Amino acid sequence: MTGRPAGGTLVGPPAADVAGLEAVAGRLAGRVVRLVEVLSVRADRAGAGAVVVAVVRPEGPGADRDPVVLKSGPPALVAAGARAQRYAHVVAGAVGSATGGPTGRHARCDLAVPRVLRDDAAGGRVLMERATGARLADLLRRDDLHAARRTGAALAGLHSADAGGLDLPVRDLAGCLADLVLPQPEHLAAAGLERRLVAFGTATADAVLAAAHDHPALTRLVHRDVHAGQVLLDEHRTWLLDWDLAAAGDPAVDVGNLVGTIRAKYPPARAEAAVAALLDGYLTGDTTGVPARLAVHEAFTYLRLACKRARLHGPAAAGTVEDLLTRARLTLAAAS
Repeated sequence: MTGRPAGGTLVGPPAADVAGLEAVAGRLAGRVVRLVEVLSVRADRAGAGAVVVAVVRPEGPGADRDPVVLKSGPPALVAAGARAQRYAHVVAGAVGSATGGPTGRHARCDLAVPRVLRDDAAGGRVLMERATGARLADLLRRDDLHAARRTGAALAGLHSADAGGLDLPVRDLAGCLADLVLPQPEHLAAAGLERRLVAFGTATADAVLAAAHDHPALTRLVHRDVHAGQVLLDEHRTWLLDWDLAAAGDPAVDVGNLVGTIRAKYPPARAEAAVAALLDGYLTGDTTGVPARLAVHEAFTYLRLACKRARLHGPAAAGTVEDLLTRARLTLAAAS
């Protein structure tokens, strides 16, 4: 548990106002709560303010003392995430253990999504069930291939749900490029990158869109921000967190994002073993032929990561940006 100094802030990365978060969570819960831990503080992608995620514990006699999670941020973002998360929770309950057994080649499809307990959409606040378990990112560092296989099976379960007709945005790859890639490739100069890299980024985006030209229009439920830090695994469940960017679209968006982030983050041998296990698990429940579209979406992920590095680090990230854009072009070339 993070310390609680006299000055009213919760120390440790990052610091946050204790009294303010406790008051917000208490009003939503209808009882006194105590702040246990701030999990994250980040700027909203659209510049609309900060997004804070914290663990709180109800206080008082007779209270349910299980910790819950408070998310506070820009109202439009929080409301959209809560709406998608409610539907995803229902999907998780429906597909929970529909595929295979807990061991062996076919991993369980034990998808879990935290239940939304209460929300104040106008105020940009939501209380939700607390997920438990180890992060997939940490398990992959220990070469836990069963965790990767379980994650693949859980994603396939998520993607079994059609989201057409729901109150979710519908996004093809062009739409994902427009609202997930910041800055846009042609605007990389604003991050301080030289003209050559701006041209490289724009050409890479064009190549990705051209390669996706003939892909079918799909409206499956997709998370759109799946990476190894968004997945928690306990003994029975594979939790998928943070639904702010969820939409109706192509499941290859999620699989490509996870494959790309794994390959970009881990040493090659470890990454390839993890990707193979992930896809092995996914293919037990794949219903849309994701492998045929995977390379394009993996290349899109490298483009997205390159632009994110430029946004966060400017010219200091020039080498990494170029490496990621090169990965994107090579991935497309290998698939053509």
